[in-house]
Parts: sequence; C-alpha cells; structure tokens
Amino acid sequence: MLTTYLHGFISKFIIIEDDLEEPGDKLFKNLITSALSTKLNIIYLQFSFNLVKNIPDKTKVTKLYDFTKLSSPEASKTCQDILNDVNTDSILIIDSLSHMYYKLKAKETYKILIKATKLPEFKQILTLLHSDLLQENDEIIHHCSSLSSLHIKIERQFGEARRLSYLFRKGRGKAIREIEEWCITDGKLITRPVAKVDLKTYLQENNPSINSLSTFNIELNEKDKQNRSQMDLPFYLSILIVYL
Repeated sequence: MLTTYLHGFISKFIIIEDDLEEPGDKLFKNLITSALSTKLNIIYLQFSFNLVKNIPDKTKVTKLYDFTKLSSPEASKTCQDILNDVNTDSILIIDSLSHMYYKLKAKETYKILIKATKLPEFKQILTLLHSDLLQENDEIIHHCSSLSSLHIKIERQFGEARRLSYLFRKGRGKAIREIEEWCITDGKLITRPVAKVDLKTYLQENNPSINSLSTFNIELNEKDKQNRSQMDLPFYLSILIVYL
C-alpha cells in the first residue's frame, strides 16, 4: 500500500504528478501537514504564484523562500546557497517542480535536484509536478522521475473512487508498481486496492449504451438511419431487363 512508503522517510524524494483535470494539491497538502508534524527543519521553495496555498500552518516552516519575483540567475544562485547552507536534518518542499523548471530551465533544475538528493541532511524531498505544464517537455518528467524514490501519479477518476498509481524504487534496480484508490478522511490518507468490477453486474445495474463502452459511435440515431436509407449503395442499383 502507498501509505507504507510514505512513513518513516522510506522514500527520500517524492514526486506527485498531476494535471488540471486530476489535481494532486490535496495529497500534496496532506504530505506537507505530515512533514510539519515532525521536529525537522522545513525548507519551503515557492516557485508557483499561489504563495503558501499548500501550507496549513506557515509558522511551522523554518525557512520560506519566494522565487516568483527573482530572475533566473538570482533564483539559481539562491537555490545553490540554500543547499550549501543546510547543516541540520531537514525536509525540502518544492512548490512546484514545473514552475521551478520554467524559472531555472531543465539543466539547472536537474543539477539542483541531483545535489539535493545526495545531501544526507535532507531526510525527505516533497514536490508537485504539473504534467500539463510540461506537455512539450516530457524529458524533464522522465529525468526527475528517475531521481525519485517514489513517483505518484494522480489517475483519472473512475466513478466515485479516485485513483492513483505509483512507482517505488527499492534500490538495485528493483521497483514496485501499483494502482490504488485513495481518499483523505479527517486529515488522514487512506488507500486501498482497486476493487475488481464484475462486468455482468455493472451492465445490469448501469445499463450503459453501446456507445458509452466504445471510443466511437456504434449505434445510429434517427438522423443517421434516415440518411442511410436514402443512400444508394452499389449492390442496390436498379437493373432494367428488357425481353425481346
């Protein structure tokens, strides 16, 4: 289960990948709340313009850095200085990785992430990655994912149940891939295996149309039927036979 890999700093670098249709801000905020409950220093790098939207208690953040008004060179230097100054056990939060990419560009972002993951002072790194902002730059998603120990992706909702998939890297090339249903109840993240759907029962209870089960229209509406009846097909051509 996902919750197994979220506790006890088993996963050092956690990425939550989402998009506009399936946002992951609730999960991100839940993980930040858990981070704030620890006794570690919290270093928050704010690259998105919704400043501190995901911080439930700003007073518990040890250092908050706002990069939204900095130029790219200034932001890059500030990130390097932050990493160089870390000397106590801390949790690094990046909000968000997509905005960081646009501010620092791919090479600098990747270099900073590599350095951060190698610092023993960082017990955990949390970040949110908006994939729809990087549609033309899928490489950054691939490269950042390769650095992560836990990559969570918010999947399309199926019925009332929300779903996520995740890849947990155990080391030495071993990895665990799972897809689960999830919800947050009373501030607690709850995940469970995806329930198997009995197709026969689903069809009986929901009585879906054929078109809803296909990626293209199978059934014809009345207009389509009328148009079809008026169409002359090759094998319907009239043949006049004259007997002499």
